[in-house]
Amino acid sequence: MVESIITKNPSIGVEINPLGVLISRVKTTPLKPRELESSICRLLKEYYSRLGVLHLESGVHIDIECDRLRYWFKPAAIRDLAILKELLVDCPLEQDQAILDFLKVCFSETVRRASNSRAGQFKLHRLAPDKLSRHRPDVPGLFTSILLSNYHRMTEFYNCVCLGGQTEGARALVLEGDNREVDVPEKADLILTSPHYGDNKTSISYGQFSKLSMLWLGYKEEDIRRLDRRPSKSCTNTSAAQISRTLSGVVDKIRRKKESRARSVTAYFDSLYESLAATRYILNQRGIMCLVVGERHVTGTRIPMVKVVHDFMMDLRMKPIAKLSRAIPRKYLPRQNDTVETINREFILAYADCARS
Repeated sequence: MVESIITKNPSIGVEINPLGVLISRVKTTPLKPRELESSICRLLKEYYSRLGVLHLESGVHIDIECDRLRYWFKPAAIRDLAILKELLVDCPLEQDQAILDFLKVCFSETVRRASNSRAGQFKLHRLAPDKLSRHRPDVPGLFTSILLSNYHRMTEFYNCVCLGGQTEGARALVLEGDNREVDVPEKADLILTSPHYGDNKTSISYGQFSKLSMLWLGYKEEDIRRLDRRPSKSCTNTSAAQISRTLSGVVDKIRRKKESRARSVTAYFDSLYESLAATRYILNQRGIMCLVVGERHVTGTRIPMVKVVHDFMMDLRMKPIAKLSRAIPRKYLPRQNDTVETINREFILAYADCARS
């Protein structure tokens, strides 16, 4: 969507995770550098002022729904984050919503980096005892550094998009929700999407990755848990295994090893087919749809995602026009677990309407 704005093309994004929606809106909303700088300076001045007063007093009000707050954060980090939460979430100092969202994104990253969770993983795991004992996050320093870094990125983006006044067509709309249910206002000439790799238990837990940040931003813990349950819920009686013989054979192999895993995989692919069908519906007749997929394992059984997606797309009357592959240079998941290699390579699959000449 950022590239669409830079090239003066309108774009629409659909995201189920509220934190992802917030980040996407911030990244696609150019902010005037002078106004942003003024807001940052005002916020930092008030923050450091309250920190100074706090050190002379005792305690700070903490309003956050998290049963294990002190498990995931050191006491000093909780204190310093609570002041930021008050300034950004509870009683926002900033009145401009776009700038406030920018500041919240910076706060979100500060929370993640100040927590006791291990860096470089999607699922929440606490630091090992030896590392935890040495972990003393400097919340004010982290927040200031993140603010300045993101300020420079936003300034570069603003200069690229807005200088010269040629902003016609450079609009981005970010919609929150399941793409099977969201009402997208217009059809697209080009769709780029990276489907969820799999269900929470056997793949990537996106809700866990954003949990701590979302709790500090005021979201309810139950709503966050729902993020990892909802994508694998099928809305219809569509049977993906009947559409793809490849998938049917894989599910049978998994079922011989573990019935519950077979059910999870079946539910995931049923919902994936429905998601692709909903996406296909908003594509213009001469449009192109690109998918980024990776091939994973369940109970040691490799799932040939490229072949399964190909079967789905053919059923949706889409023909392949290109296939690219790339190694993932940086990733949050380990490259190898106890039994198999994890997803280290992605495939970019491009499809067009079968009626397209």
